[in-house]
Amino acid sequence: MAKTARGGMKAPKGLMTVMNFTRRYGPGRTKTYGLMKDGTLKVRKFGKINLIEEESAEDWAAALPKRPVTVAASCRAGALPPKAA
Repeated sequence: MAKTARGGMKAPKGLMTVMNFTRRYGPGRTKTYGLMKDGTLKVRKFGKINLIEEESAEDWAAALPKRPVTVAASCRAGALPPKAA
């Protein structure tokens, strides 16, 4: 694996490091390692480095439940303060 400008490792195409997964998708490291342990995320080892398969990460993200967007009560029509002139 090639090194990045900061000295970190650049993952091969189709794979990402745990750090890159957490930055891209949002869960913390503990949650990510839990997903790896229970088999939700497919992982390949390169020495000590865990590399997550991007396809597996995309499948995980696609399976997350969708939440409807709701408007907070203070933002509903009529609840906003009048605009200053």
